[in-house]
Amino acid sequence: MALDRTKLLEAVGLMIAKEQLEEAARAPFPRDETGSVSSDGGSEALRMKELEAEEKRAEREERRAEREAEDRRADREREAEERKAEREADERKREADERRAERERQFQMELKRM
Repeated sequence: MALDRTKLLEAVGLMIAKEQLEEAARAPFPRDETGSVSSDGGSEALRMKELEAEEKRAEREERRAEREAEDRRADREREAEERKAEREADERKREADERRAERERQFQMELKRM
């Protein structure tokens, strides 16, 4: 389970980094009032937006990972219940077969007595 979590976190980190690069490539450069590319004021606001977007993506990914982990747990529990029900059904069948065999044995003994 720890190995799965490590792989999952690594994959999430790679996805976030890729999304950040793609988003940064799409984002226009900040411009000042004259329409020229600005080198100062807008970069801080842009970075804040990027950080907020990154945080939201990380939260979504974490929630998704938690849901998937819960789904896997539920699947394992369901499978365990199914195996238990199968074992119980097999046991009931075996007991019924034993009772049937015992009745047959007793019937054959009665026939011999007659």
